[in-house]
Amino acid sequence: MRFEVTAAQHAKVERWNREQDALVLARQRDAIKREGPRDAFTAREAAEGRPYYGAAGGSLTYCFTPTGVGINLTVRHNGTGAALDVTDYESW
Repeated sequence: MRFEVTAAQHAKVERWNREQDALVLARQRDAIKREGPRDAFTAREAAEGRPYYGAAGGSLTYCFTPTGVGINLTVRHNGTGAALDVTDYESW
């Protein structure tokens, strides 16, 4: 079985991901102000305007769910816990 993301789905995820990253970055910067940086990586990323997700990164999890009529695609943001349904229902 092959799972693919269309250009339109990818663009929607990228826009949404930037919004979610902004929320995570604001929380991380707030935590740094209150408690100080947890490590040099967190401080550097926050100063550069990027949220820190650990050494391997990985802020998004893609969940492909095959059904009898098509494939559902949900993307979860690991920093906020929010989920976005980008299923292409038109292709069913």
